[in-house]
Amino acid sequence: MGGGYYLEKSSSSLLSSKTTSQIAEEMIKEIKKGTNGTDILPGMTGEIGTSKDIAENEEKVLRAAASTQLETGLTTVVHPYPWGTTGMQILVANPERVLTEENQYYLEVRK
Repeated sequence: MGGGYYLEKSSSSLLSSKTTSQIAEEMIKEIKKGTNGTDILPGMTGEIGTSKDIAENEEKVLRAAASTQLETGLTTVVHPYPWGTTGMQILVANPERVLTEENQYYLEVRK
């Protein structure tokens, strides 16, 4: 089971007033203490969804998921828009938070 938010259109009213840090804190709490008032712990962050054009709240969730991954060590699963071209945008949404030497993830963007 995963945790987090999917597409902006399915959760924008919940996310608009939250900061990236607040979203990350919520995800981390769910992973460490349980989801929806239970003691069930997610085994991953996600499935995090993105629209054809990544919406503002979706970017906040991507960044929060990156922070959550660093804090918890859980994998983040992202479901990009199927016919979109935002893969690299998603990957580099916040590389300094996701791709760190400590996690041994590296990114080389060739221009």
